[in-house]
Amino acid sequence: MLEDFTLNQDELNTLAEILAISLKVKERKALCIKIGINPQELDFLYHSSDESFATSLVDLLYQIGNTEAICQLCCKELVPIFKNGRRELFLKKISSKLNCNQEFRQNSPNNKQPTSSSSSPAPSVSINPFNQLAKNKLVIGAMGVIMAAFITAGLVKYNQTTTPTPSPTTTSNSSPADSSPTIKITQPSDGSKLLYQNNKFTGTFKNLPANSRIYLYVKPSVDPKYYCYTAEQDTGNSGYWHVDSVSIGGIGNSDSGASYDVSVLALDSKTNKESQSCQGGLKVLTQPSNTIAGDKISLIRQ
Repeated sequence: MLEDFTLNQDELNTLAEILAISLKVKERKALCIKIGINPQELDFLYHSSDESFATSLVDLLYQIGNTEAICQLCCKELVPIFKNGRRELFLKKISSKLNCNQEFRQNSPNNKQPTSSSSSPAPSVSINPFNQLAKNKLVIGAMGVIMAAFITAGLVKYNQTTTPTPSPTTTSNSSPADSSPTIKITQPSDGSKLLYQNNKFTGTFKNLPANSRIYLYVKPSVDPKYYCYTAEQDTGNSGYWHVDSVSIGGIGNSDSGASYDVSVLALDSKTNKESQSCQGGLKVLTQPSNTIAGDKISLIRQ
């Protein structure tokens, strides 16, 4: 279940708050496995507060469009904990928006199928020849031949009915945006307050061309220059990226309260060559303009 869905920021924040006060955050690795997420791919699994872990997990699932994991989180992990209250009502609302509220109706008496004696086949109904042959041990070899013949005939008929060239409109259901390159910053969140150094940035990317590289640019609001970092990224055209030990401002309290713009950019091969020296906060005059994809947040220095 990887479908388009829409949750507003208040709903994401509330879902993260409910997760943070549940005991599920004390068993983070087990929780990730239960909802279908590989815990080894989460940089924030350990060494983060319950609130930070919950916020990062919910935001990540939303950014990558994993509705199945959010449904598992709401319906199977949180609803059994928060019964008969406003939190249960909220979780049901979220599951309904994501089209996964059938999880709440599985134990409802209204969903039980009534037993009807009329469902049994009437004695006059003809017997399936395969079942009849299966009961006769003396003709097992003949049964195999007949079954093979029927299967072959079925495959031939299926191929004949599916041979015509599909209409060009059959691909129109997929939006061009589904295959377009994207990159997101998932941690920290927009508007966060960070210390001077050892700040970690993480995120996701989709559909990036081969040999493309990801870079992080930090720009003080009062300084025309940028400080660039090269991100570590998963192999392939989709996955996770991270940059460790990012500095925000200078040593001491002189930059406390100052605002900073942080951009993550996916660059093509040409720009990549020009940015090979972009390591450890190197100061540069401009950001590359020929980007493949990007994302931007604003931060405040503590």
